Amino acid sequence: MDYNVLKALTENEQGQMALATIVKVSGSAPRHEGTQMLVREDGSTTGTLGGGCGEDRVRMGALHVIEERKSQYIRVTLNDDIAVREGMICGGTMETFVEYLEDISFYEEAVRLVEEGKTALLVTDMDEPSRKGLYLADGSLHMGEGFSLEEDIGRLIRGSRLKLKDRLILAPVLPSEKLLVLGGGHVALPIVQLGKNLDFEVTVVDDRPEFASPERFPEADQVICGPFAKVLKEYPLDENTYVVLVTRGHTWDGICLKAILDRPWKYIGMIGSKRRVITLLSNLEEKGFDPERLDRIHSPIGLDIGSETPEEVAVSIMAEVIAVRRGKDDSFRRAPLPRKRKREKKE
Repeated sequence: MDYNVLKALTENEQGQMALATIVKVSGSAPRHEGTQMLVREDGSTTGTLGGGCGEDRVRMGALHVIEERKSQYIRVTLNDDIAVREGMICGGTMETFVEYLEDISFYEEAVRLVEEGKTALLVTDMDEPSRKGLYLADGSLHMGEGFSLEEDIGRLIRGSRLKLKDRLILAPVLPSEKLLVLGGGHVALPIVQLGKNLDFEVTVVDDRPEFASPERFPEADQVICGPFAKVLKEYPLDENTYVVLVTRGHTWDGICLKAILDRPWKYIGMIGSKRRVITLLSNLEEKGFDPERLDRIHSPIGLDIGSETPEEVAVSIMAEVIAVRRGKDDSFRRAPLPRKRKREKKE
């Protein structure tokens, strides 16, 4: 589930709450199944179901759920009279399950696990929301009741997307998504700004003090100045980490890739000319790095939108990151760059 929603839920000090989850979408709708929004007793929210009158309908319904202290389904048609008047016609329907959060102990335990560096799967029975089970990545039941899932728990968690099975909500509990920006030059500035606006936990790394300072990157959650290899050795990479390589040259790109290629990550994108990238990746393959992992590197980085300025380049990069985040990169993913092979000497 959305880590920002999860944290807000466990840190709430404003009375009763309800958690709205999109469980079915028909036709065109602004958000996908599994999207969640927290609604508090005072009407404030964390997360979004797409905004507009549809989201407001769910929010008002959630306030009713809080008042009645009883979970319920809310179906929103996105082409009704109100939507027409507001100019918000999507043409579809959105069904949400709104859970009254009487007991948040499972969510609190899920946050504790994440803070310990663990991942988990939270299972909720929509017919009886108080019936929950919290599973660890190895498949063991950590808390609550067991369910006959007949699926690999670890695989469900790695999929990172909330799923529905019969009347069960299967919600992977993962750390916040991290954007690791390697290089603090002019392109990094708008990337960091966009990354924060997109709810990433942003870290910037550079080995030059004038390019790695909190004053230069006030929006970043963390700015680290130090040798790339040393910093990356200590950085907690995981399968929710998106790495953007915008260093000052391929010498430093190579140092960074050697430090992270064999570790977990969700995305690596590298800026640079095609010729130099091919040379760098070929050298890494010759040194024994896995060709399949090298093929996963996005380079040239970003979508081809004709970008020229640093701000436009940042938009193209973050658009590609969003596509990977939402599982849509297969529709435009370029073929891996070819790599130079050393010719075998004739005997």
